[in-house]
Amino acid sequence: VIKIFATGGVMTPGVEPGSPQLTEAEIRAAIEEASKAGRRVAAHAQAASGIRACLDAGITSIEHGVYLDQDLVARMKQTGAYLVPTLIAPHAIADGGEAAGIPAFMVRKARAVLEAHGRGFELAV
Repeated sequence: VIKIFATGGVMTPGVEPGSPQLTEAEIRAAIEEASKAGRRVAAHAQAASGIRACLDAGITSIEHGVYLDQDLVARMKQTGAYLVPTLIAPHAIADGGEAAGIPAFMVRKARAVLEAHGRGFELAV
């Protein structure tokens, strides 16, 4: 499996989880090249726009899926893409990040996505 980063994330300095990192065309190209090597592609995708671009391009797996909505969940079911929600990561950062020495910007972003991440996961199950 090859992992790409379709959107920003909690741990990435200078970007927000909703910021796109790749276009649909770039995602599609990555999937096509990976397929030539017999590999599937998983995408770090938190924002709805990034998740949508990944699904439209034919992604195998959405990693995190923080801002999933009902339409995106339906699209995932339709395409057969699966979700790896990584639920513990933002909780661990939000709850114990400061004490563990995690930078404040990461803790802030983790806290900001908790509610949406939980809602998206509930829609998906």
